[in-house]
Amino acid sequence: MRSASTVLALTAALALSAASRPAQAADESDEDAPAADSKVLRKDPPPPEPPADAEIPEGKEVEGEFDPSRDHLEVTVGILGGFTQYDGVSFAYQKGGGSQRLVEPFNAAPFDGSLALGMRIEARFVASYVRSTLGVDLPFPNFTQEDTAATYDVDGEQVAISVQSLKHQTFRFGIGGEYSFGMFTPYFDVLAGIHFVETRLATDDQFVTYGNTQFGLAGRLGARYALKKSFFLHGSVTGGVLGPSRVLGELGIGFALL
Repeated sequence: MRSASTVLALTAALALSAASRPAQAADESDEDAPAADSKVLRKDPPPPEPPADAEIPEGKEVEGEFDPSRDHLEVTVGILGGFTQYDGVSFAYQKGGGSQRLVEPFNAAPFDGSLALGMRIEARFVASYVRSTLGVDLPFPNFTQEDTAATYDVDGEQVAISVQSLKHQTFRFGIGGEYSFGMFTPYFDVLAGIHFVETRLATDDQFVTYGNTQFGLAGRLGARYALKKSFFLHGSVTGGVLGPSRVLGELGIGFALL
């Protein structure tokens, strides 16, 4: 009887041992699984985003904004307003049936000084803060024929003379510099120009045309402000040292092409 009970006790112990091993294996596999999965799924965290007020390195652009400090080509169109004076221009006879030796009328209105309005169109390349400019000025002196009508002694005769028109175009080349402070960019230019001036006068019942071509030299101070990507406002004041354009102010818009 003892041997039989001993055999039954050993059989029960073996059965319990066999039943406990799968449970331990399952527990061990569950403990190992997260560690394996964590090695596969783990990723490096994304880099931190720069603060909103971080400085932009020079030569870089924020999307939608123009970086004024970078090299670029620009085109500008502006409205001119200012003062012109032509009494220093040596007007020469060109065509017409009137007198060919007029002098005195060119010392009176509108040649002795008049207000002018017009347009300025320029193309400019900016590289390393140096500006190179090509452009044209189209000022239109403001006067009436009544303001210019007068009687002059011409070859011993009294002749009634009035100015019918006064045309003035200037082709300019300039070089200067600029420096940007954020979206605001002040600049200066030294401008050389070729002035084409032509006037038509009425002498009694005849018409005569006089004109001349003259070299001019001027300085300009101004600034531009970038509003959007490749679009800006600009304003300037130009003072003439040589030539008929004395003081001209400009306000306009511009587009950066590169």
